[in-house]
Amino acid sequence: MPEIKLGSSKNAKNINLGSKEIEEVRLGRVLVWQNNIAPQIVLTTPDVGKYGDLDFPIGVTVASNVNIIFSAQDLDPLDTIVSYAVDGPTGFTPVPTTPITPGNPVSGLTFTIPNTLFTVAGEPTTNNVFTVTVTDQRGKDGIYTVTVIGVSVPPPTIRVTNGFGTASALTSNGRQKASATWVITQPTETSQAGYTAQYSYDNVNWSTGSIVSRNLEISCGGSQTVRVWCRSVKTGSTTAIGNSAASTFSVSAPLANFPVILNNCVYGTRSITGFTASQTCGGEIKFPGSTNNGFIRLYSETGNFQTSERFTGTSFSNLVEQTPLSVPTISPELKSKSQVRYKVPFKIPDDPFATFSYSCVGGDYRITAISGPGVSRVGVIGAQKGVVGTSKTTGLYDRGPDWKYTSLQSSDQNHLASYTLSNPDFGTTLITINFEQVGYISLLDSTISRSTYSGFFRMADGSTIQSSGRTRGNTYDVIES
Repeated sequence: MPEIKLGSSKNAKNINLGSKEIEEVRLGRVLVWQNNIAPQIVLTTPDVGKYGDLDFPIGVTVASNVNIIFSAQDLDPLDTIVSYAVDGPTGFTPVPTTPITPGNPVSGLTFTIPNTLFTVAGEPTTNNVFTVTVTDQRGKDGIYTVTVIGVSVPPPTIRVTNGFGTASALTSNGRQKASATWVITQPTETSQAGYTAQYSYDNVNWSTGSIVSRNLEISCGGSQTVRVWCRSVKTGSTTAIGNSAASTFSVSAPLANFPVILNNCVYGTRSITGFTASQTCGGEIKFPGSTNNGFIRLYSETGNFQTSERFTGTSFSNLVEQTPLSVPTISPELKSKSQVRYKVPFKIPDDPFATFSYSCVGGDYRITAISGPGVSRVGVIGAQKGVVGTSKTTGLYDRGPDWKYTSLQSSDQNHLASYTLSNPDFGTTLITINFEQVGYISLLDSTISRSTYSGFFRMADGSTIQSSGRTRGNTYDVIES
């Protein structure tokens, strides 16, 4: 039967029987007219129920605050919702009638169930009902209940703390072994509630424990994954279901490594990488005849970390392959003061025991200790007296064939003599001093002057390293003729 409307809600929204307003007219079970409907609510956090429900059953976590957020609407189009209130069991602080900004609908209405109300997991049957009242501007109340029907504990978590990883082996080397460890962590509330951690390898059969270890043994080419589930249990209470975590163990054939022999190369240490090829579990080389790239790195450092050792000279060598002879000349790919690197293409042999041999050809470079303990500082050998306008020849400490002096000047405050050297070449150990100025010598001062020097090393990569300091050997006592 269709609804019978007595006019519109604007001009005939109220029907009174005497002083009492009639809110519903029914013909048997059929609703034919309704007015001044009570506001309705629906929970949005947690998302429970729908508009029109009178009760909203929820679950909570043991000993935890729970924020309830709900919305309200009124089916009377001209009504607005103006306030709400919440009452509850002992231990709950009621929310008094709270005015809100009038609206229809309204959202974001809230109250909090405190963590002191439900401290035991299970299914509460008393002191678990909260009454929510929403009121419209005509004073019509909608009264609804929020009922806690279950108290659960936070679930445990499981994680892999030490995975199986990977291993390599050939079939002839037998099987490989590995172990993995999982750790189950229960939240404080779960442990305090008396729950016990359990684990399972199939999510069906369970064992008690919070630390899980598993050993595997497999052959080359094999792979196996172990997944572990976790949960927290307590007799007579709801089980807290946790997550799962997995670890995989796999074994594959190792790379075949080909030894590399270097001849006539200058280096302190070396690094040779990439001279490898894939092979089967049976030890057969894969893709023989194809080309791979290896890298040969030569370093100047010999391992004495207190001394700075660098490649000096004019140029690095090229590499020439000796066995098997396929790439005649390989130029340096990267050059620096302390490293030279070669990118070396090579053909993968079919013999897993093959060896590659290379020689350094050409170039002019060497390792030079440029600073550090035990490295000779510059100093003039022997003491001579000079006269202004004259020249003297003297020897210097040998700093190697790649060092060049650029200046040598007096710097002593008591001896103001000034002298310069003529332009020496790299590796100079004997220079000529030209005396240019008379210095004053106190009769009480018999010390012999020291000098300052500057110069540079030439690097095999084309750069330079500047150096300067004071001589520690004797220099000159300059007098007037």
